[in-house]
Amino acid sequence: MNKLDLIGKRFGKLTVVSLAEGTKNGYLCWLCKCDCGNEKIVTSQALRIGHTKSCGCLKEGRIEVLGKRFGKLSVLEQIPTEEGEDKLYRCRCECGSEVYARRKELLLFSKRSCGCARRVKKASVAET
Repeated sequence: MNKLDLIGKRFGKLTVVSLAEGTKNGYLCWLCKCDCGNEKIVTSQALRIGHTKSCGCLKEGRIEVLGKRFGKLSVLEQIPTEEGEDKLYRCRCECGSEVYARRKELLLFSKRSCGCARRVKKASVAET
């Protein structure tokens, strides 16, 4: 069994706190703390392949995003979506632009701005 040290590493909303006792299906188990405050024991495989990204709060929709800030984005309002689709929100970036983001994009920090940071970086690279 290959013992990787995952302590302190982030996987979605989970941060690995310590090695848990025992194994599951031959994989080490890790105690993880979710950004929402809950703890969960997860196998190394489930973490590394992205199967488990939270304590379950992402699926259950327990974390409210309306009125909160994620990176440079402030969530202004929820936009109506079809039943079964991930919730969609209108957000305002620090630069003043507005952008739409899905709930999971905000909670997993895959969308942190309107893209202004990339545009500034590209412009500065082009100038050199």
